[in-house]
Amino acid sequence: MLLDDLMPIYDYRIRQERLIAAPRTRVWQAARAITIRTLPEVRLLLWIREIFSRLSGLPLEHFPVVAENSGTEVVRAICGRLWAWRGNIEDVAVQEIPAFERDGFAKSYWNFHLADAGHGQVRLTSETRVRIYGQSAQRKFRLYWFFVAPFAAWIRKRIARAIERDALR
Repeated sequence: MLLDDLMPIYDYRIRQERLIAAPRTRVWQAARAITIRTLPEVRLLLWIREIFSRLSGLPLEHFPVVAENSGTEVVRAICGRLWAWRGNIEDVAVQEIPAFERDGFAKSYWNFHLADAGHGQVRLTSETRVRIYGQSAQRKFRLYWFFVAPFAAWIRKRIARAIERDALR
C-alpha cells in the first residue's frame, strides 16, 4: 500500500473496513471524490473545532491528496499542531509532506484502499496514521487523542457509509 510507503512507522492509528456490494469503479469514484467535509454532521463538528482558527485568520483544516494508485488507493495528508486551538494546520506543499518531521508538530495520513472481496463485493479500507515529533507534542497529542479518537472513528464510519451510498446510486 502507498500508505505503508509514506508512513511505515506511526504513533496512532484508526483502521476500518467495509464490504460494499457495488462495482469497483463506482466505489473508487465515490472514495476518490469524498472529502472530510462532505457530510453535514461532519461539517458541523469541524466548524465547532475551527472556531478559533477562523478568529485568527489562519488556514482551515484540509487533507490534500498526496499519493494515488488509480482504482486502488488514494492517500491524503495534513501537518500541524493538530491538538492546538488556533492555527493548527501548517501550510506545507504537497511534495514536501513526506519529509515533514518538525519538532513540536504532527503529520497525519488518511487513505482509502480498495480490494476485490469476491462475490461482487469490494473491501474498502480506511486508515488514519499519525506521527508525532517531539516529547512535548507527544504529551499534548495524547490528551487530544483521548477525546478526539472516538469522533475520528465515527467520522470514518459515516464517510464509509456515504461512499457505499454513492457507489450504489
